[in-house]
Amino acid sequence: MNHSWHQTNYRLRHWWPNFENKYIESRYHLEKFSVNGFAVARGILVLALFFSLFSISDQYVPFVIPEAKLFSVGVKFTIGLVGFACYMAIIKDMTRKRIYTVVNFFLAAFLFALFITFYTYSQWLQSPATLFELAICCSFLTILIYIFVPLSLGQQLITALGFVVLFVLSAIFVFPDHASRIGFSTTFILLANTIGLSISYTINKNFREAWSNQQERERDNMLLKVEIDQRKKLEEQLKKLAMTDALTGVDNRRSFMEHLSREKKRADRQFTPLSIITFDIDLFKHINDQFGHEVGDKVLIDVATVVDERLRETDILGRMGGEEFAILMADSNKREANQLAKSLCKALSDHTVIHNDKAIKVTASFGTAEYQTNEPIDILLRRADKAMYDAKIVDVIALAISPNNAVQIKVYCFGIKILPAFSSIYSSYQFRS
Repeated sequence: MNHSWHQTNYRLRHWWPNFENKYIESRYHLEKFSVNGFAVARGILVLALFFSLFSISDQYVPFVIPEAKLFSVGVKFTIGLVGFACYMAIIKDMTRKRIYTVVNFFLAAFLFALFITFYTYSQWLQSPATLFELAICCSFLTILIYIFVPLSLGQQLITALGFVVLFVLSAIFVFPDHASRIGFSTTFILLANTIGLSISYTINKNFREAWSNQQERERDNMLLKVEIDQRKKLEEQLKKLAMTDALTGVDNRRSFMEHLSREKKRADRQFTPLSIITFDIDLFKHINDQFGHEVGDKVLIDVATVVDERLRETDILGRMGGEEFAILMADSNKREANQLAKSLCKALSDHTVIHNDKAIKVTASFGTAEYQTNEPIDILLRRADKAMYDAKIVDVIALAISPNNAVQIKVYCFGIKILPAFSSIYSSYQFRS
């Protein structure tokens, strides 16, 4: 016996399988109508038209008053118009919001019409014709449950058959002398159950499989998209690492040269000005020797930060190697490059690197060069470097001497007098001009 029940239950579940996950099951019911917009619209139209055709039976049943017949026919005809309007509304716009709104509106209108019809028959229809007309109302309600109520197979069967039992008990109590009509009406409701069950099977069984396959495809596509995004992100990170100086975060030499090559071609093509600035941190070797490479790295980072904060969005700062940097200025001539170099001289001289409560003043030597048409890139960089090294000589007017060596001190930068770098770097030096 138990084996037979389990086998039957398995067949039912296999015939109409519900999703074991309750969240997926509820989500399926929410999306069931929105995905099948045309099928929903057609179902509403057919149900409304059948209910309208139900008004034909009103011509052959005796009403107590003629107005009741006209009222009953009018209600059914109105539902037909409402169903057609809902059909057109869904066809024109099959968005989820529109379908939900239309379905809820139609269900409310249809249930209200059933209630009005049921009340009209029970009040103004002469017995025993009332029995059959009420059976038709229950049949429509049963079909409505099968199509629109989001229940499982067992729940739909129990609910629909519950209406049958309730109808039979009510009919026996109200019309005890009309057993044949009760049997015929009950058979009609059972037929409606069969129709509703077949419609529900068509909607649920086939669409469940299609929806399940669609969800699997969407999940696979989502996983694939996540994997692709991760790979793209990794590629971007690798590309950034390959084009960025790891210490300062600015462009490395390779990236800077690619930008310079691209801007050179644009300048040749559009006849626009192009300038570069090269600068070198003064006495960087002494900073490393006296304070260590950790402080030297901090100086490089601070210099790159101070300079980068004062550049335009179109300017590109690159570390060419060691303590040497370069700035690419598109659409800028030498005069504009000189102005920027002066402002950067002042900014660096005003900046202080703090290490163990000691202030380290940092200066740099700048050189500028404007691109000449069809000039090779290496020649352009060489001219800027020459201007930078010339500045190292011209701008020095003081000499710091220690027992072991002598260090030149920068006092001017691009004609601007800056504070001499007489900081803790030269604490063991004696100065003379």
